[in-house]
Amino acid sequence: MRRLKTDIYYQTLSFHGNNLEDAMPVNEEIFSSLFDYIVKEEPGKTAQPHLIVGESGSGKTYLLKRLQDKVGKETSTVFPILIDAKALFSTEDIWLHCVRQLELTVSSADGFDDIMLWQKIHARRVVLLIDNIQYYFNRTDNAAHYNLRGKLNKPGAPVLIATINEVSAFVTDYKAAFFDGFKTLYIRPISTDETVIAFKQSFDKNIFDFLWKYVPKTIRSLRIISSILKESSNVDTALTKLIDCFYPYYQNKYDSYPLQIQRLLSVLATSDDGMSLREIREKTKQDNGKISPYLKIMTDQKLIERISKTQRGAKYKIVDSLFSLWLKLNVAVIF
Repeated sequence: MRRLKTDIYYQTLSFHGNNLEDAMPVNEEIFSSLFDYIVKEEPGKTAQPHLIVGESGSGKTYLLKRLQDKVGKETSTVFPILIDAKALFSTEDIWLHCVRQLELTVSSADGFDDIMLWQKIHARRVVLLIDNIQYYFNRTDNAAHYNLRGKLNKPGAPVLIATINEVSAFVTDYKAAFFDGFKTLYIRPISTDETVIAFKQSFDKNIFDFLWKYVPKTIRSLRIISSILKESSNVDTALTKLIDCFYPYYQNKYDSYPLQIQRLLSVLATSDDGMSLREIREKTKQDNGKISPYLKIMTDQKLIERISKTQRGAKYKIVDSLFSLWLKLNVAVIF
């Protein structure tokens, strides 16, 4: 199957009253297109798997729950099953989750044939809504992925709609089982215009704009800032509350890194404009051989970025500006 890349955008809801939820941008076009596809798909045909791509907090889980709810209530020919891939460690786990929700007794090797028989008897097609499918891909090998795709390619097999935090080699590598296997829908960041529509309440827009530059442009971020602005009218207080919201996450993130990466982060956080290799060397009192390999690792992991186009004099800067601020307030080296 050919993988189609389609940019689907948020539809911003009109504002009613003082409830931000009523004005929250949602993934309405993705939701509508997937619902229409599910109810119109012919029962005996091979289904087209769909992959919804969006960063954490962008609304992927909520979208799948909405699909499960609406499909379950409004259609009699489809049976939606929602699975969080954090609970999946094999392809067999997928079918066993289905078997449990269908209340079947397993008689086939992995339960798949029992599901196919249930669909035939009840004239209903199972729709697999798998959230965070990157967990399944990371925990299983390519042979397992081929096994899954082979079963999904059978006429009348369950329909797969999955979410993932970013497109990875599991769907782009030529040798991957799901290469060209998904129709891919992208959740894009919330635009400035959409935030203006969402925040027609009596919030200080200057404080909102100041906080917004520190966070991912997602629905979750809007909710966090909305909660802060309801309680804070001072920019310093609001920023402190924002940092407090992320404190446990950043502390765990920092603690998970090797000592040398912690050292480099604590140094880089002291500069808003980034640091050259020479400046890092001077402040850490280490030679290039101990610094450069870790800078490459940190760059590859998108923890830091090079902010100069030239090789000589290139500067390194922490990508996440809120993490950089957290580091500056909590662990940055004082010189």
